[in-house]
Amino acid sequence: MRPVSPALPMTDGHRGILESLARSRTAPQREVARAKALLLAGDGVATTAVAAGLGVSPASVTAWRARFAGDGLAKFARVREGRGRKAQISAEKVAAIVQATLHETPPGETHWSCRSMARAQGVSPATVQRIWSSRGLKPHLVETFKLSNDKRFEEKLTDVVGLYLNPPDKAVVLCMDEKSQIQAYPGGESGVCDGRQESDLTQSSFYRGRVIRGASATGLTAGDGASRAVPGALPGAVPGSVGNEAQASKRLVVDASLTDAYASDPPAETTQPRSQTPDNQALDRTQPTLPMKKGRAGTMTHDCKRNGTTTLFAALDVLTGAVIGQCQPKHRNTEFLRFLRTIDRQVPQGLQVHLILDNYGTRKHPNVVAWLGKHPRFRLHFTPTSSSWLNLVERWFRDLTGKAIRRGVFKSVPDLITAIEAYIEANNDNPRPFTWTATAEEILEKVRRGRVTLNESPLKNETLH
Repeated sequence: MRPVSPALPMTDGHRGILESLARSRTAPQREVARAKALLLAGDGVATTAVAAGLGVSPASVTAWRARFAGDGLAKFARVREGRGRKAQISAEKVAAIVQATLHETPPGETHWSCRSMARAQGVSPATVQRIWSSRGLKPHLVETFKLSNDKRFEEKLTDVVGLYLNPPDKAVVLCMDEKSQIQAYPGGESGVCDGRQESDLTQSSFYRGRVIRGASATGLTAGDGASRAVPGALPGAVPGSVGNEAQASKRLVVDASLTDAYASDPPAETTQPRSQTPDNQALDRTQPTLPMKKGRAGTMTHDCKRNGTTTLFAALDVLTGAVIGQCQPKHRNTEFLRFLRTIDRQVPQGLQVHLILDNYGTRKHPNVVAWLGKHPRFRLHFTPTSSSWLNLVERWFRDLTGKAIRRGVFKSVPDLITAIEAYIEANNDNPRPFTWTATAEEILEKVRRGRVTLNESPLKNETLH
């Protein structure tokens, strides 16, 4: 008969750790079973009774007791050499798979798949997947990037990031951009917009069929006699120097010209596949879309009709998250000046206006330069070339596209504009600003590492991003 084993001595600290492991639902099962066995042994339960209760052999319980008595919990989870499942794939084979993944491609293809690599190396696809997963290798994915070649990159970056992290007093910081990839997707009664399309959209103050006749701090007076709040108006906005009848009549002429510009767009009668559709269009599906139901996602046709184009401007208040916007038929210096005047009306007098924007040619047109000279409170801060990621309004464009446009159904450009305005008004009722956290030094360090990697790349003599 096996002699009765004495109670296994252990400290309160050891017991607390073992009790925590014994209750764990995420720890490996072998560690949970070993912890329970040691606790029972510490309570004086016989080895055979412990083994029977846990479904293990008495020899295992004896070995666990001996190891704990000698090493404590120092090597509790470590499997001794020679134990456990033996590796079936040699280290040399693993190194060959990793080498081929990083530095070779299959014949006639650009990247490996699990199955093509498995055939080339004589292993199973599951083996390739485990090796890739353990090393973070994802040959099926590719990410885009571009390092700016702007000679004043560091200067512009520091300027813009400084506005985000340390904005000036008595000033408004606005991130401004115009987007011409504006497309409406009218379909059936419950259409679904193409999820692959990345249309960047902004708010509009233009309405087909009625003309905005005046603006104030409280609202707009439309041609139909209705009064409505200004979508995108900043809190505390005042009419400034444009609150008289003469200026209002000028605005009437400008907005009427917008109506004429949209009305002059010729209707398109051609249809073409979605992948060949140019930008800036209001698109109609060739067949009604089908609504979502249980077991089936919403559907839409892959081809579409061209119905018209539009360009939208937006300025995001960095501090509050509110948005000022305007829809216009083109994006020349004339339209840019019109949007600047809109910002001038919306921002309270007495505040400096710091505009963060890109290097589009209209920014330096003589007409724009002359207007800025007459409005010294406007300060322009340009992002470096190929650095649109530095402009926070681009992040807002993504939200607008994903939440209000991509799955919308729009019969015409005015329908699209109405939907955008609804989103803008909801956004401005409860604005949530984006918080910039990265410092200029952190960004510059990443850029330096990127340039070093490009210089060390074997493709450095070829065209790189």
